Amino acid sequence: MAMVDRKINAMHKRFGICWGKYCRDCDHFISGEWHGKQYHKCKLYGMSHSDATDWRLSWMACGMFNVSVDTDKMNPVYKKLSNKREPEPQLEGQMDISAFLGG
Repeated sequence: MAMVDRKINAMHKRFGICWGKYCRDCDHFISGEWHGKQYHKCKLYGMSHSDATDWRLSWMACGMFNVSVDTDKMNPVYKKLSNKREPEPQLEGQMDISAFLGG
């Protein structure tokens, strides 16, 4: 799954989908300009100076569409996501690294 999909999917998983509504029309969506470049962010997903929190105008809104909430008291959704993958299960008969190292 692409990083882009991961962001909006996390929001939909947590809050549901608001069918027929778009992020660009939501109260939590903000746009601005920085050093001549336009950027878009979702206050609920989380704000950073990184493109990792950039948002798309065309995304289908989550269930928090225009819901009044104090975003300063919310934990940003992006901080709950991890880039680390779960370790793959060990195959039957596969040697464990600790056994190889004598531990």
